Amino acid sequence: MSQPIQSASILSQYAPAADYCKLTLEEEDHLIDTFPEALCSRNGTEPNCHHIVNVGLFFDGTNNNKERDYDKLEASPEERCHSNIVRLLLAYPDMTENLPENSNQYYRHYIPGVGTPFKEIGEHQETTEGKAFAKGGQARILWAVLQVYNAVHLCVYGRPMLTDEEMAALIQDYEAKVDQGKRPDPASAPLKRHEWFKPLSDRLSQKLRERLLAKPTPSVPKVTLSVFGFSRGAVEARAFCYWYRDTLQDGKFLGAIDTEIRFLGLFDSVASVGASASLHEQFALWMFSGHCSWAAEILLPLPALVTKTVHLMAAHENRMNFPLTRVVGGNVEEWLFPGVHSDVGGGYAPGNQGRSRGGHAALLSQIPLVRTYRLNEERDSRRVYRHPLRVH
Repeated sequence: MSQPIQSASILSQYAPAADYCKLTLEEEDHLIDTFPEALCSRNGTEPNCHHIVNVGLFFDGTNNNKERDYDKLEASPEERCHSNIVRLLLAYPDMTENLPENSNQYYRHYIPGVGTPFKEIGEHQETTEGKAFAKGGQARILWAVLQVYNAVHLCVYGRPMLTDEEMAALIQDYEAKVDQGKRPDPASAPLKRHEWFKPLSDRLSQKLRERLLAKPTPSVPKVTLSVFGFSRGAVEARAFCYWYRDTLQDGKFLGAIDTEIRFLGLFDSVASVGASASLHEQFALWMFSGHCSWAAEILLPLPALVTKTVHLMAAHENRMNFPLTRVVGGNVEEWLFPGVHSDVGGGYAPGNQGRSRGGHAALLSQIPLVRTYRLNEERDSRRVYRHPLRVH
C-alpha cells in the first residue's frame, strides 16, 4: 500500500498554474469525491486498497446443465457429458480463492441452459417450452446482470447486495414493466431498460459512498467482465452485453467505475427464440425469424464496451434446424471448426453416437475449447490484470 498523498497534490493537477484561477468549493468537493485518496488524506486515514472486480459469466446451451451432466456423475467421470462452458467455468477462479491483499477479486456465475432446471429463477424442472422456444432466456440474462451488482457489493461489504428472493422479485418486476415480448424493433427496449436499472444503480452507489466515508478500504476502480456462451447460451451472452450497457451511466458502472467486457467467447450462436427459424422459409414474418423478444438486439452491432469477441462456428451443421447468427461489431473474430453444433460447444459423452472412443481428451470439441482458451490467454498477456484461466 502506498503512502498517503495530500489533497493538495491532487488538486494541483487540475488547477491551472496562474494564481488568479482558483477552484470553487463545488469543484473541490467533486474532486475529493472522485479521488478517494484525497478523502483519506483529509480524514487522516490510510489510502484505499484497490480491488479490481472480475466477473466471469458462463451461459450454457439448450438442454445443457452442469448439475445433471457433470456434478451428479462424479462417480462415473467417463459418462460425463458437460459442455465447453462448464469446462471453462471450472477453469475460472472461484470466489473462495480471493484474498484481501490481492488487487484482483474474482466472481464466477454459471447459467444453466434453457429448458433445464435453474432454481434461482424459479425453474425447478426441465421444460419443453425452454428447449423448443427458449423460454426463460430473458430471466437468465437479467439474473446475470444482477450478479454484477452483487459482485461489487460483495467485494466491498463481504456479502451480496441482493438475496435470491430479491432477485426473483426483480425479475418478475422487470417482466411486468419493461419486457416487450414480441416487439419487432430491436432498438425499442434500451431506454426503458436504462430507467429500470437506475434505482438499483443509485442504491448501490449510495451504499458504496457510505462505506467509503466510514472505512475507505477497499475501493473499486474497475469492473471487468469475461462472458462465455454456447448455442442459445451464446445468444444470451450476446444479449447480456446490450443489457449491461444499459445499466451504465455515461459509460461507467454506477456512473463512476470504469468497466469493460474484456472477452466475449461464443460457441455456435443459434437463436431460435420463439418460433423456429426454419419456418421463415415458408412464412417471411418477423415472428418466424428466430429472433423474437430478447434475441432481437443481437442483430445490432455489439456495444463498444465489448473489447474482444471470438465466435467459433460449426462447419458441418445442418442450418435448417440450427440457424447460425453471425456477430456484428468491432474487434470480432469468427472461426470455422469441423463438426456439428455440439462438436464445437461440447455436450457429447465419450462414445456417444460413436464419438470419442478414446475418452474426453479425444472429443472433437476439445479443439475449439483449447482455441478459445489460447485466444483468451493472448488477450490477457497484453493486460495489466492477469486472468489465470486454466483448461481442465
